[in-house]
Amino acid sequence: TPVQLYIEMGHVHSFYREVDRANAMFQKAQQLSGLHTELTGVLGVRTEHQSFKTAQLTLVTKSVLPAEPFQEPQAGARLRMIQSEDCNILQRPSQRNLVFKEVDPSEEAASNNLAHLDQSVLLSLCLNVRNNNPHHGLTGREMLAYVERVMLCTNLP
Repeated sequence: TPVQLYIEMGHVHSFYREVDRANAMFQKAQQLSGLHTELTGVLGVRTEHQSFKTAQLTLVTKSVLPAEPFQEPQAGARLRMIQSEDCNILQRPSQRNLVFKEVDPSEEAASNNLAHLDQSVLLSLCLNVRNNNPHHGLTGREMLAYVERVMLCTNLP
């Protein structure tokens, strides 16, 4: 498809450090796929011990491509928490009170899934953020918003 072609051309330009050309290719791929993205902030918490909400960078997407059907990789529900060495860390900002319960992945799939092509475009835009900004913590946080949005999808290949 033309979107895949522009993504590949963008990666080639990125490899040769032609940042402006790579940016143009990734933007064209996004335009052709019909994916709309917006970086925004939400108030939320990242750990169970955090007593106040702080601004968290998130990526809001809207796609015109239909998402591929949900395929559960393993039977059963999953938890929304991951265990870290020193504290429990949420995979994404929580805007409500922390309730640790099992969730049915198929219920989340309807609202979170993107087409695989859109996921590729988002990861290409993430690479573009790295190439266009200096290497420091703020760049990493901006890239994290793109990666977290892709990880929300339960139809990952």
